[in-house]
Amino acid sequence: MIMTFRNVYKRVILMLEPEHKLALLLVLANAGIAILSLIEPLLLGKIIDIISPDGGAININYKYFTVMFALWSILGIITIYMGVKIILHSDQLSQRRRLATIYDFTNHALQLPITYYEQNPSNKVYHTLLEGSLILWNLWFSFFRENCASLILLVILSPITIIMNWRLAIPLILTVFFTYYAFALSLLKAERLQISADRKNSLIMDRVSDLLTNVKLVQAFDHTNSEMLQIKRRMSAFMDIQGPLLKFWSFIVMTNRGASMGAMILIFAIGIWLNHNQQATIGEIVSFSAIAQIMMGRLDSVSIFISTAIQQKQKIENLFNILDVDTNLNDVSNGSKDPIRLSGDIIFDNVSFEYPDGTIALRKISFRARPRTITAIVGKSGSGKTTLSNILCKFYEPSSGKISIDEIPISEIPTSTLRANIGIMFQDPSVLERSFEDNVKFGSETKSWSEIENAMRLASIYEVYEKYESRIHPSGAVEIAPPLSGGERQRLSLARILLKNPPIIILDEPTSSIDSITEREIQEALKRTLKDKTAIIIAHRLSTIKNADQIIVMNEGSIVETGTFDELVKKGTYFSKLLKYQITMSKSEKALLDDNII
Repeated sequence: MIMTFRNVYKRVILMLEPEHKLALLLVLANAGIAILSLIEPLLLGKIIDIISPDGGAININYKYFTVMFALWSILGIITIYMGVKIILHSDQLSQRRRLATIYDFTNHALQLPITYYEQNPSNKVYHTLLEGSLILWNLWFSFFRENCASLILLVILSPITIIMNWRLAIPLILTVFFTYYAFALSLLKAERLQISADRKNSLIMDRVSDLLTNVKLVQAFDHTNSEMLQIKRRMSAFMDIQGPLLKFWSFIVMTNRGASMGAMILIFAIGIWLNHNQQATIGEIVSFSAIAQIMMGRLDSVSIFISTAIQQKQKIENLFNILDVDTNLNDVSNGSKDPIRLSGDIIFDNVSFEYPDGTIALRKISFRARPRTITAIVGKSGSGKTTLSNILCKFYEPSSGKISIDEIPISEIPTSTLRANIGIMFQDPSVLERSFEDNVKFGSETKSWSEIENAMRLASIYEVYEKYESRIHPSGAVEIAPPLSGGERQRLSLARILLKNPPIIILDEPTSSIDSITEREIQEALKRTLKDKTAIIIAHRLSTIKNADQIIVMNEGSIVETGTFDELVKKGTYFSKLLKYQITMSKSEKALLDDNII
């Protein structure tokens, strides 16, 4: 959804609401700085008038001079002190709100449905947070540090200077109004150009991210030069838009500075004429010249702030768009049926699932997985096996049909409770940027070391852990993912599940990246640990599910047959053909090895 400039920055301001008292104090302090910024040159003008010659003689009222000079000096010190305090508290406020934004965004992102990440890569979501949070910090900090005072000063400039000397005030007031209308007229054009530039820049960064994520592929195909050429073309397209935009902003800044310089020249010219006619003192001319100098700096600061706000609007909007994605997967509160631990009696009743693009992944799936049994799901790639497990875990919602556990529809079980009762090992196991031990006990932090060690031994990963720990600092306080092979990652993931000890375990290709010796060890471990669980094993290697209590054979999203291993082999139908094909492939590989071909 496209948001207007006003709506984006209204929301940016509302993000300060939890600390609105401090924000208000900073605004008031900035107002004080703005007023002092005008009073200082006025006092300077008074001092100049005191020491200015009157008819060729200098008659100084030393008492009045001392009072005015002391007051001017004190105000200068107060201004410096307030400026330091404003910078300190502005930075602290901005940093706290930046961290709060990161916390809220991360919490929100972790609750987004998996379907969102299938369309929006997680690294893109991360970069949106990284860019957006830094931009918000910079905008808040720069606003409270100086731009708030600048805006207030430009607002109060007119009435104060008119009271002082309306004739000398005219150039200043005209400059402020000219700058305001110049920005107002250019805002829409600049925003349109910036949106186009941001889109081109996004194409550049998406390609860079894609390449850095797949460095091995690029190097393997020696495709660096070709890819860099594509990036260069995208950069050229970006500069075709960004170049004119930068010239546009440069013109605005130059125009503002020119107008400010013109105001100063007019002040001197008008001031000399007024002084000649005894309608303005030398002190007033000096005061207005100083105010014009201050105004030039403030207009520069505000123009840069506004241009930055326009340039960064799209990145902030991207952050808001993610925060606005609905995380509610039709979940229920803890007030509904909320068992602490399920026994694991799973029933799929005519469950179908269709992806948003219309692809049908599951067609009227019905089966029952009883407690203390092993259900194997087999079939060709793309037959819907993994989708079935994703629906059971509430990563997706079925398009139709019902799934229940212990006769309770999972739609009535809070997601947190459901997932607390399920342990799942994904096809591509995840390893976090943490220590080996922290990876194993992820989600089970309260477990004792003896339980952690036992889980690692059952998963045949303890020896790998010992080797890894011997190579790092004795404290083990590392934030780097262990350098594990594919098989070791699977065994670590299995240890994580065994430590969690849930009543329902889903294993998606648990031995696909493991050698035959380790596979045998894990099979023995699974026999011991799965005997009191409801186990669902998704497998391509049919030899690994020979002891399953039931095997569900899938093809193109439908169940084509069910039974035990022996029953399905005797039928001689689809499962039997898959098995024969795998056996034939294994024999062919053995023959090639015997002939020294591979």
